[in-house]
Amino acid sequence: MSELDKVELQSITGDVKNNLTKLGQYSTSHFGTDIPEWIQKHKNDSIKDEHPLCWLTWLHRTCNFIYTISLYVLDYKVKPDNALKNAYEQTLKQHHNMIAVGIASSSFILIGNKINGKEIDWPKIKTLSSSMLDVLNSVHNFK
Repeated sequence: MSELDKVELQSITGDVKNNLTKLGQYSTSHFGTDIPEWIQKHKNDSIKDEHPLCWLTWLHRTCNFIYTISLYVLDYKVKPDNALKNAYEQTLKQHHNMIAVGIASSSFILIGNKINGKEIDWPKIKTLSSSMLDVLNSVHNFK
C-alpha cells in the first residue's frame, strides 16, 4: 500500500485497511469456515454500513478502482492524473452521492498536480490489486 501513498491516495489505502481490519475482527467465529456459504446465506440481508457484506463490497470496489488506475497508466499509457479521473468515473462514481462525487472530483485535481512525474511502481500496484480482486471474486460475484 505504500506505493499508493506515493500517489497521494492515503484515503484509499486507509479505506482498504479499515475494511480488512473490520473483516479480521469479525473473524471466522461469525463467518464460520466457509465465507462463500456465509455470503450466500446473507446476500439478501438489508446491508448497512456495519454489515460484513458491505465491507466486502466496498473492499472490492476500492480494489477495482486501484486496479483500473494501474490499467490506464500501464496498458493505455494515460497520465496518472487522467487515470485517476477515468478510473473513478468507471468504478466508484456510480456508488457515490453528489457530495462525494464533488469531493472526489476536486481532490483528483489537487492529487493530479502532485503525481505526474513521480516514481511509482505501477506494475506492483497492478499486481497487488489484481491479486486482491482474484481473492474477493473467488468468494462472491460482486456488482
